[in-house]
Amino acid sequence: TSTGNLEFEVPIGATLEDAAGNPLDTTAAAITDDNSITVNSPDTTDPTLLPADIVDDQTGGPVNQNSLVIYTVTFSEDMDDSTFSSADFGNGAAVDPAAITIGTITETSPGVFTVEVTPTSTGNLEFEVPIGATLEDPSGNLLDTAAAITDDNSITVNASVTTVLSSEDFEGATTSTDYANTDYDKGGILGAGDDGTIDLNGIANVPSDAGDNTTKTAFGRSSNRVITTRDALPLDTNAHTSVTVSFDYYYNSMPSSSGITLQYSAAGDFTDTQNVNQWLAGTTNNQWQNDTVTLTEGTYTFTDTAMIRFKSGGAANNDHGYLDNIVITGIGGGGGGGNDFSDWIAGYDVGTEDGIGDDPDLDGNDNGVENFFGTAPDTFTQGLVSGTVSGNTFTFTHPLNATPADDLTAVYRWSTELQTFYDDGASNGAGTTTVDFVQGTPSGGMVTVTATITGTVIPAKLFVDVEVTQN
Repeated sequence: TSTGNLEFEVPIGATLEDAAGNPLDTTAAAITDDNSITVNSPDTTDPTLLPADIVDDQTGGPVNQNSLVIYTVTFSEDMDDSTFSSADFGNGAAVDPAAITIGTITETSPGVFTVEVTPTSTGNLEFEVPIGATLEDPSGNLLDTAAAITDDNSITVNASVTTVLSSEDFEGATTSTDYANTDYDKGGILGAGDDGTIDLNGIANVPSDAGDNTTKTAFGRSSNRVITTRDALPLDTNAHTSVTVSFDYYYNSMPSSSGITLQYSAAGDFTDTQNVNQWLAGTTNNQWQNDTVTLTEGTYTFTDTAMIRFKSGGAANNDHGYLDNIVITGIGGGGGGGNDFSDWIAGYDVGTEDGIGDDPDLDGNDNGVENFFGTAPDTFTQGLVSGTVSGNTFTFTHPLNATPADDLTAVYRWSTELQTFYDDGASNGAGTTTVDFVQGTPSGGMVTVTATITGTVIPAKLFVDVEVTQN
């Protein structure tokens, strides 16, 4: 009940007996624990969390929609992980916040947590512990959340560009060995027995047909038949974050514990084979099935030499597997890292008004400016907001995209009559007035710009806009 040291003891004179009435000898000396415990004052200090102690694994982004972002959140002390839930975290972006889902929350060491966040729409992402979140240390002291605690870094979430890397239905084959007219090649890896063929007549499907599966399909039997992508997949150059493989498959006389296996090789020669998944026949013989599997960068090393292959899994020659309608799709990236204007605008519902100078939401900010601002071109948003005037300087604010499109250039311009505009740092035709613009440090997705007027004439009125051009 107080601070100090604690050593448990049976004191001199204690009367303790066994069941037969024989006393414990406590006449000569006390019996004391050989371990001493220090008793400290109760913990009454509230835990704290600083914005700088919220760190993402994307070095500030940008990221693509539906990409996983893992935040490391470091509190000032150990925390009670039983008080943590997905409701205690959110997106605190003030401008165009992306919708998010919260995944696994893990305490990796005392007071240090990783939180999985997936942005499910485009916009901005700033990890936040919102107002009212109830997070406690082991003594029950609450983190002060009277105000939200928001990451001091904003991540831009770009549209998740998809690129079809291969789509094969085997209809181009003219003979049972005509793989040359398809995106695949037979065998070449497992030895001379690699005799996968193309079934030109299709197979009867019970009970129903799927697409064109009654015509040409890839066919393999026994256990060592493979078909491999003919060309390497440009996963690194395209900066894909994941790849999906969808396909139709059909088994005939395939043992229930056997089936087709999808394999991946970053090197392309399958010396580094990774088994992605195997589809066991079970009770699905004689009926078409369809499935899609996702390969995520990190779990698989994405290279420009990457190849995939399908391997049959039967045990005898009459164990048949058929493949059709194989589609490989790259997610994210899509060339240039997915950060060109065309990549960005593709993520919005703007119809045919997808040019840099179009204004589909009629807010006065064309698409190029919306990209510079980091705002959505299909949602009405405010542009420049005037601030303070002091002598020959004045300020204004606007949203700012941390990672604008790589192929756009933005410049502030000024005018005295809304007809003739001059670029940042340029003087008017008479050479009597010059305006220079300097951005401050961005914060919360916003930036304050200071305009300084110099020259022999200080105009009574000045107008400012942003011009964005494509490189």
